[in-house]
Amino acid sequence: MMRTMPASSSTVPSLAELQRGFHDWLLSQGLTADVSVLLASVAGVVAMLALAFTIQALTHLLLGKLLPGLVNRLDTDRPARWEAALRKHTLASRSAHIVATLVVYLMAPQVLTAYPSVVVVVRNLIEGYVVLIVLLAINAMLQAAAEVFRQDGRSSRLPV
Repeated sequence: MMRTMPASSSTVPSLAELQRGFHDWLLSQGLTADVSVLLASVAGVVAMLALAFTIQALTHLLLGKLLPGLVNRLDTDRPARWEAALRKHTLASRSAHIVATLVVYLMAPQVLTAYPSVVVVVRNLIEGYVVLIVLLAINAMLQAAAEVFRQDGRSSRLPV
């Protein structure tokens, strides 16, 4: 069965159109349609993952600055303890994974248009991964809060 890249009707260049242009260029270089679709899809996946990793790094830096500031405004008595606890339990890192994963989730149908069954599998795996990462981020926040309360001596008055 010969696969082809679907045409796009949008006036704004999209990833699918760039991928289609790469596919057409590969065909003009003498590759078969199946090979050019596969290579165009692989190039799209590489571009998608590079974008996701870049967004994850930027989100990690942003959350690393914003989360301690937000918590400091909520609890002005112990800002240094909160900042240390949030860093120790890697809340920013775990939260940044969610954003990067959602980028891949949203871009997978555009990048893998020639392989709809692969899109279904990838999206199902990502949905499970997002649930896991959300639970780990919640756990990190709760562990950080418990650590701050233990250091403060509140744990002797309140069950933590």
